[in-house]
Amino acid sequence: MTIQEAEEKLENYLLYGLQAELHWAKEARTVAKVIGNHSAVINNTRFRTLFGRLQEIFSERETLSVAKIFDRPNRISPVRSISTTLILLEENVDLWNLSERDFLEDFLLENGYGDMSEKTNREISIAVIEVFRKTLPLSAKKDSCQLSNSLDAVLQSRDKVHAHNEAISASERTLPSWKDTQLLIDYAEDFIKTIIRGFLGVAVIVNEPTLTARHLEQLMAISNLVNEDYKSEQGNQWAMERLRKELFKD
Repeated sequence: MTIQEAEEKLENYLLYGLQAELHWAKEARTVAKVIGNHSAVINNTRFRTLFGRLQEIFSERETLSVAKIFDRPNRISPVRSISTTLILLEENVDLWNLSERDFLEDFLLENGYGDMSEKTNREISIAVIEVFRKTLPLSAKKDSCQLSNSLDAVLQSRDKVHAHNEAISASERTLPSWKDTQLLIDYAEDFIKTIIRGFLGVAVIVNEPTLTARHLEQLMAISNLVNEDYKSEQGNQWAMERLRKELFKD
């Protein structure tokens, strides 16, 4: 594999694999939380079943996306995950130009590696991979690592409930919490930013995917499902009026 091929493949893994799933996970989480924030009002309306199902669907999507990010290598169906990205880095360790080497040196200094300025690109690449190998959550480490325990809960839900319909009760598995998925999302975000900037020189600007959630909240306001505080917030009246026109125009 040439350096150009390796960099193109790495960019594909990071942007169209990990970053895409990270966006889905964060967007789904945001929408589910909006519904939860207004549950006291919604539960007293005839739409409670609809919004309850929507919250379940978006929560499930968050779980699935987070699980994809941490998928283990699969020889039958190649996946784009943190684990397979690390393998890609390892297999081409002699090729990487390290577009922002200084950034990686600072990253390694923060992780206890000392001054790396005299090291080769290969040595720095190996050290960066080692940092993430040591910290990567694994179900096998669930009893001694909070992050691994969080991942195990997510994978159990994905494998036993969302992807397969196993005949087990909720008490027989660990249910993932909002905290679990947030810890994993934060780790994935740090991994993506570090690798894509250090190895490819690309600065990823992560915008919080709030548009869908805002539109949902505006629709709820139009339907009088949310409280007056939201309706009176600066800019929301204008946004809702514009949305009304879009929804009900001829």
